[in-house]
Amino acid sequence: MLGTAPSTEVQDLAWLTGELESLIPLLDVVPFDEKPGDLPSITELLTEWYEVCLVRHTPALGLPVRPFPRPTGLEAVLEAMRSLREDWTTYLGATDPAPSTRRLLRQIIRQERGLLKQVAERIMTIQKPVP
Repeated sequence: MLGTAPSTEVQDLAWLTGELESLIPLLDVVPFDEKPGDLPSITELLTEWYEVCLVRHTPALGLPVRPFPRPTGLEAVLEAMRSLREDWTTYLGATDPAPSTRRLLRQIIRQERGLLKQVAERIMTIQKPVP
């Protein structure tokens, strides 16, 4: 319903956006480009997730895909994801999405929470070498 409190999905997207933005102060402290063994770096994980959200999830949610340049560097990826979340939140606030769209959005939110948990675990285990 329009004019009511934000949906759980909108609140969750706002929370996820805040979590992504909380990584910005760590850019100079944590080596986000470091690859632990054969695993992708945090930057690679977030870049891949952004591309999945843009190319697959955005049209599946019924939103047009805006042309974004491929972000390079973690700060650009975080900014691109913030912008994408704003698009999603605006759409959700202006429409009453179908139940299938809400289910998909909840699935995306769960996946992103899992990814952010993985990022947090990596941050906890990576230590920047002492200069």
